[in-house]
Amino acid sequence: MTDPVVTTPYGRVRGSVREGVARFLGIPYAAAPFGEARFRAPRPPEAWDGVRDALEFGPTAPSVPLPGSFLAEPVVEGPGCLNLNVWTPDPDAAGLPVLVWLHGGSNVTGSSAMPIYDGAAFARRGVVFVSVNFRLGAEGFALLPDAVANRALLDQVAALEWVRSGIAAFGGDPGAVTLFGTSAGAGATLAHVAMDRGLFRRAIVQSASARAALSASDALLVTGEIARAAGVEPTAAGFARVAPEKLAALSTAAVTDLTADLDPARWGATTVAAAQPFLPVVDADVLAEPPFDVVVRGGEVDLLIGTNADELLALAGASLPDGVSHSDVRELLGRLGLAVEATPEGTTPVELYADVLTDALFRRPVSEIARARPAFVYEFAWPSPLPGVGAAHGLELGFVFGNLGLSGLEGPTPPRELADRVQAAWVAFAATGDPGWPRHGEDGGVFVFRA
Repeated sequence: MTDPVVTTPYGRVRGSVREGVARFLGIPYAAAPFGEARFRAPRPPEAWDGVRDALEFGPTAPSVPLPGSFLAEPVVEGPGCLNLNVWTPDPDAAGLPVLVWLHGGSNVTGSSAMPIYDGAAFARRGVVFVSVNFRLGAEGFALLPDAVANRALLDQVAALEWVRSGIAAFGGDPGAVTLFGTSAGAGATLAHVAMDRGLFRRAIVQSASARAALSASDALLVTGEIARAAGVEPTAAGFARVAPEKLAALSTAAVTDLTADLDPARWGATTVAAAQPFLPVVDADVLAEPPFDVVVRGGEVDLLIGTNADELLALAGASLPDGVSHSDVRELLGRLGLAVEATPEGTTPVELYADVLTDALFRRPVSEIARARPAFVYEFAWPSPLPGVGAAHGLELGFVFGNLGLSGLEGPTPPRELADRVQAAWVAFAATGDPGWPRHGEDGGVFVFRA
């Protein structure tokens, strides 16, 4: 196959072919969100004449990695970070299912250029795969009184609109789009399910803190914290005086500061409950209600949702001090409004802390959603051979993408057969709406992935 050329909504692009898969990288779906466009809703990019090379990843959004990151995070400089990538088995095909990926990273870090998110394995299974970059941290999520709210969600809407109008040229079916994401990207996916603008048919939600969304008043407290750290007014005009790279560093610092000081008087109750300062905001415009409240009422989008068995085990082990006791853990959980009903025999303080938080933030909300509306539910339960990791938050990524050996959580010999099964289920759901097991409540409960 020669280097393919495809017509997008704004001009023609030239891709490349590797091992039978065509890929088109760094395609702009919106204009650069800086300069006069900073803190504004996304705008269409300028159309171009001729053929534009789409051979390398486009610029990544300004970000600073969180401590303890277990994935490589490439940085591509440049202002045009509102770009996306497409992998396709055949640009001349028609009607192929489409998967659109929203990366995780606590909404302050991550990008579509991360090697683990390479979409070639999906394309080899007959899917057109799209990954999206969007604004992060305060650039994309801070609530500012003189700027549009939920700018990152609006970036993602613009990318989905690009997919609807342009994906057929890559062999995809715009009527068979599945939106999916992990962690913060899964939370954004739930927000889009709640918004339901008719831009996708199905959704896969991997390890979302499903109730996580900020009230407007709490989001303004976060904005105030960032503004004080920067020495500017808590407005878009004030933030505009802070360089994007500096604002990215302040955004990551806010995540670590919140984790160290879960004080609702400082951050707000919804911020502390989610333990994240940058989330979709209930602003009465883009999001009229918390996404969870809308999703449990039902809807037309097919849903595959699940968690990992030990979401917060590795994080708990890294964050709790040495020598912490069971009573210390109960007191800490109590400050978060979580009661410990019983301590299973042999459970360490770290395991107790992780399990109670995992249940409150991940398992119970998923169960509530699945009881309220039709949904396929899974648990990823393969434990890492590394000590203190278990089936940790993010461990499923290499298995979903079929890209093993790129995660610091997997250990030396992650099972390829399990990756094949996980990815096959995701592809089957995208293609047919059925991942291969019964919906929750239809003679089925939670499908467990084990080696």
